[in-house]
Amino acid sequence: MSRVGEAVRCVAITGMLVTAMTGRAADDPPPATAVDAAIKKVEAVGGAVRRVSRGREEVEVDLRNATVTDADLAALAAIPHLHTLRLNDTGIGDAGLADVARIASLERLFLDRTAVTDAGLGQLASLAKLQFLCLYGTAIGDPALGTLAKFPGLKTVIVTATKVTSPAAVAFRKAHPGIGIIPDLPGGHERALASHRAALQAVENAEAEVAALKSEHEESATKGDAIKAEAEAATKKAADAKSRLAEVTPAAAEAGKRAAEAKQKADALTKQAAAAPDDKSVAEKARTQAAEAEQARKDAAEQTRLRDEAQAAVKAAEAEANKLSEKTSRTTELPKLIKKAQKQLEAMRELARMTQAHAEASDKQLGGN
Repeated sequence: MSRVGEAVRCVAITGMLVTAMTGRAADDPPPATAVDAAIKKVEAVGGAVRRVSRGREEVEVDLRNATVTDADLAALAAIPHLHTLRLNDTGIGDAGLADVARIASLERLFLDRTAVTDAGLGQLASLAKLQFLCLYGTAIGDPALGTLAKFPGLKTVIVTATKVTSPAAVAFRKAHPGIGIIPDLPGGHERALASHRAALQAVENAEAEVAALKSEHEESATKGDAIKAEAEAATKKAADAKSRLAEVTPAAAEAGKRAAEAKQKADALTKQAAAAPDDKSVAEKARTQAAEAEQARKDAAEQTRLRDEAQAAVKAAEAEANKLSEKTSRTTELPKLIKKAQKQLEAMRELARMTQAHAEASDKQLGGN
């Protein structure tokens, strides 16, 4: 027996001890021998017993694809805290549902691709805790929806690939908003339409991109030589501007130095003249030096202006040269860009065809099976 099976057996034994020691029933635990027999039966037909999650008492019995019969299900009610039962892809039919209906703790039940029918489904209405029921690929039809509406705790039911019609599913959803029925055909149809609209918009955008690139390529083909000549001229202009800057920068620095020296001399003579107010010779020298200092300042300012203009000219010429160089490079790349855009356009057209087919299929399904 597996570790989980041993744990389930321990739960049953513990419940029996509680009953014996206190005189109170612990949720009417089944005898340990019955638990052992049930677990062995599950494992014998190729199934498994496991906990739903760590730290919880609830267990799951997994009999997917097992060689289980309706008669084998009678033992399952002995397994305490049975939360989930998976009977997918087995030969279980309506007769076996009578025993499933005895598992009072059951909350999730998978009956995918089993032999259950509308007639047998009503037996499960007694499962007050049942919240999830999967009937995917079964033979149930619209009558089953009336039965499902009577299940007290049901929250989700899956009826995909069954005989349930779209109108019946839509009516069920409106009448019982508390029960989620899958598939959501109206919602799925709206999503399909939205996807198709998005795909058509993507096609339109891709077509516009291809057209714009082709137009640009045609224009560049006629103006290619002119653009190349402009780029070469701009490069030369940038080089000339750099040469001019190289010339005026030292001149501006030298003029600034001369202006500083002239001002320093003028300030010194001004102080001497102030100290000897009666010495006309010193006063005259001070005035002469002050005039020279002012002229040096103006010369320095002019040289600085010329340097700043040269710097601005270099920046403008380099920017123009770079712009034309990028334009020339793009002209070379345009054929590749057009090919890439055309490939993207074909992909968007294929997506549009797929989404259209999906939308048409969902529209047909929405109209009834």
